[in-house]
Amino acid sequence: MTRNKEAILFLSIGILGILSGIFIFPIYIPDVIGKELITPGFFPFLALFIIIISAIAEAISIMKKKDKTEKREFWEKGKGKQAAIIIAIFVFYIFVAINLFGFYLASLLLLIGVIRYLGEKRWWMSLIISIGVIGIIHLLFNMQLGVNFPNSIFF
Repeated sequence: MTRNKEAILFLSIGILGILSGIFIFPIYIPDVIGKELITPGFFPFLALFIIIISAIAEAISIMKKKDKTEKREFWEKGKGKQAAIIIAIFVFYIFVAINLFGFYLASLLLLIGVIRYLGEKRWWMSLIISIGVIGIIHLLFNMQLGVNFPNSIFF
């Protein structure tokens, strides 16, 4: 991929983020009656803002380079396929698995699967990491913040 194409890719990500922040995200984030500093929409917009700034900064950095026709690989060979598979797994997790199995079991299966797919050979290590991550999420969001996760017949 040439540097010009790479710069266009990052600018497109930034523009898509800006359009999403203006037109899509406000529909799904509930409005809070009180004017508190941190509302339910704060963190999604903060993450979107960081993505937009990073993408635009990377595009500017690429455009400042002298040799714009230099070709370089965007990903190592096979990494694009690996990223597409992981994105497909996450889409399945969000739209199907959470509804079928509930948050906890679906997340456990997702984390074990992704950790194993990325190269961890030891089952017990994948299981310990997955249980630890889900435990921390449960402590922070469910117990401390009172956020209820989707339930199913298992949990």
